[in-house]
Amino acid sequence: MDVKYLFILFMGLTLAFQPGVSHAAEPSFSDRISGQLESAGAAVYGDAGVQNQNIVTMTGKLITAALSIIGVLLLILIIYAGFLWMTAGGEKDQVKKAKDYLLNAVIGLILILASYGISSFVIDLISNAGATGTEADLLAE
Repeated sequence: MDVKYLFILFMGLTLAFQPGVSHAAEPSFSDRISGQLESAGAAVYGDAGVQNQNIVTMTGKLITAALSIIGVLLLILIIYAGFLWMTAGGEKDQVKKAKDYLLNAVIGLILILASYGISSFVIDLISNAGATGTEADLLAE
């Protein structure tokens, strides 16, 4: 594969999976349910350390953190492959090993970026599921 082709593919996927900013006019369905559950819990058990995070937000943060760590590891692998290639000294076996590492790391990075984009989209969709009012309205769209 040509390096120029890989660069264009990488940049295209990066731009295609940029998470959008959501501007909901009213609280989402999950936020309304979460608020009602928190107020019921505060009425029964008191207001001791109630956090304002729902399961969707926590899951999104966990997925983002895991994908970020994997992305950093893949970038380190790309740097290592570049180091192997630069220090190969003309040895064909080491150059082939470095190219294989580089290709696999770039493919892994593309997959991580794609999975981040997809998970971000799905989590935004789930967290804003009730923004239109009812679930029937969401399904009708």
